[in-house]
Amino acid sequence: MSQSDRTSIMVAPPDINDISSRPAVRDRLGIAPGDIVIVAAGRVHRQSGHRFAVWAVSILKIADLPVCLIIQDTGRGARDVAEFAGMTGFAEQIILAGAEWPISDLLAAADIALFLDPDDPPSSAMPARLPIVAADTPTARNRPANGKNVLLVRPDRPRQIAQALLKIIEDISPATVNDK
Repeated sequence: MSQSDRTSIMVAPPDINDISSRPAVRDRLGIAPGDIVIVAAGRVHRQSGHRFAVWAVSILKIADLPVCLIIQDTGRGARDVAEFAGMTGFAEQIILAGAEWPISDLLAAADIALFLDPDDPPSSAMPARLPIVAADTPTARNRPANGKNVLLVRPDRPRQIAQALLKIIEDISPATVNDK
């Protein structure tokens, strides 16, 4: 297996996750009840990987999976990413939540956390006990993940990102995938 095709998994001891606000947050964001929510946290900038996240979610939408991507940051970079999403034809699957949304609320609504920025390790999602797809960096490889899997990917490879997301989706919602 080549370096670019490698996906690593790390697991750490379990933690407690309070998702009691999940239905209310999903409702306020306009997320359909059956949607699989992927949160791409962090500041959107040229190297943050958010554009590749949109591309990966577009691949999953082509496979007719009920996924949506939430991007917290709404600065100039996020608008560029939203414009890119429009070019893919899946802009309606992208939610620009904005800075007024605390990351804790967005993670409570999420099924999967996505961290493709090599400079932004997935530590903020760890207390939420979410499965995580993250950039394969030495920091990410050596960081425990609070009882959930962290799939490490090349952050510039949308198909690899989509494969990692699909693996998690199959684990959390096999009926959704098997019915397609």
